Amino acid sequence: MSHGRYFDTGADDEMDTALRLPKVVFPVPETAPAMQAVQVRVPWRRVMLIALIFWGISRVVYLLLGIVASLLPQVPGAHGLGMLGLWQRFDTNWYLGIASQGYSKPAQIAFFPLYPALIRVASIVTGGNLLVAALLVANVSCLTALIAVGGLAARELRDVRAVTFSMLALLLYPFSFFLTAAYTEGLFVTFAALSLLFARQGRWRLAGLMALLAAATRPTGVALIAPLAWEWLRQRQLTHPAIGAALLRPGRIQVARGWLSELARAVRAEWTGILAIFAVPAVLAAMTAYAGLRFHHPLLIFYVRRDYWGLKSAPILPTLYREVSDIFLNPAGSITQFIIVLDLLALAAVTVAAVVWFRRTPFAFTLYTLGLLYLAVAQPTSGGLHALQGPGRYLVPALPLFLGMSEVLERRPKLAVAIFTLCAVLQGVIALRFLTGVLIE
Repeated sequence: MSHGRYFDTGADDEMDTALRLPKVVFPVPETAPAMQAVQVRVPWRRVMLIALIFWGISRVVYLLLGIVASLLPQVPGAHGLGMLGLWQRFDTNWYLGIASQGYSKPAQIAFFPLYPALIRVASIVTGGNLLVAALLVANVSCLTALIAVGGLAARELRDVRAVTFSMLALLLYPFSFFLTAAYTEGLFVTFAALSLLFARQGRWRLAGLMALLAAATRPTGVALIAPLAWEWLRQRQLTHPAIGAALLRPGRIQVARGWLSELARAVRAEWTGILAIFAVPAVLAAMTAYAGLRFHHPLLIFYVRRDYWGLKSAPILPTLYREVSDIFLNPAGSITQFIIVLDLLALAAVTVAAVVWFRRTPFAFTLYTLGLLYLAVAQPTSGGLHALQGPGRYLVPALPLFLGMSEVLERRPKLAVAIFTLCAVLQGVIALRFLTGVLIE
């Protein structure tokens, strides 16, 4: 991996620190010094400049797409509100309803409160126009998402070109037009990326705050719990391979007691990490309490997708088989068939990335990716034209995919041009369908 001259280089966290670790012997409990996160200077000014350039160019592109869409026939029942109203589609109406009237229906609890709250605040500067406020928040969030992903790429890859490629990969991912629509993707990508970045830096107060905001944005914030816990344990040397090996040998009970003793010491020494790990469960607990007070159903946030949206938990493999089968059950060349294929390709790409780059990326990133993959396929529809509801969109926050792609594509410019061109065309096609009133799920 190349190292750009704009980065302070250091030992790679996962490999080099392992070589420096003392031998862990837990049968006689002893205190091992904490593994400090390797500090890498992130050139935030350069990252923000690159992000601002890409963001500005992409806004012009989406403006042109909006003009083209306004000239196309609209799906019956679509909003006829002019070019700006083309973005008021589907879930956007739920967010606007919550921003306007609060949680007035049980089904609304599936949409978490941070984005509607920001819409309400932003409406102060938009003259009370909630749609304009929603688009303002979403588009500013798109910029912050690019900055956050660029910062994460700078910290992990330490190559200025990788920062550029990671942002391009995120922007050109076929479903990334949701970063521009009045949806939560931009906010969630921002907070998820910053939470992982700060955790890797050992800045646990900020990591916890970002995790809390991510969880308040989308229920998929639960995907951050395992990676934050692993990273905290790793930095306290509680995931060292010697511990696992010792647990397989005689005396494992003593080893387990020693590990628990070290865990207790780590909690006392770095309790802010524990707060970060429990930030997401804290939000879920708060939402549970609110649902109990507002709708007299404390577990509503866990059952709302089943009871009001027809999404039921099912085994993953049968669900994937059903999704593949739905390709052939839909009319050839239909938009539904097209979206199913793209959804499956997105699932395949993220899965392959998690496997191929398993040893080259922090294990916390692998845990995060696996969490997103599970959430994308865990609750299929009980009927309809296809089994899965929007896995391509739910994988927009699959940050390790974009970091891994940037590392590969920067060394293969011709391949990068081909892939980015294809992705841009696919994104343009489905964005135009969305803007003309076709449900993209």
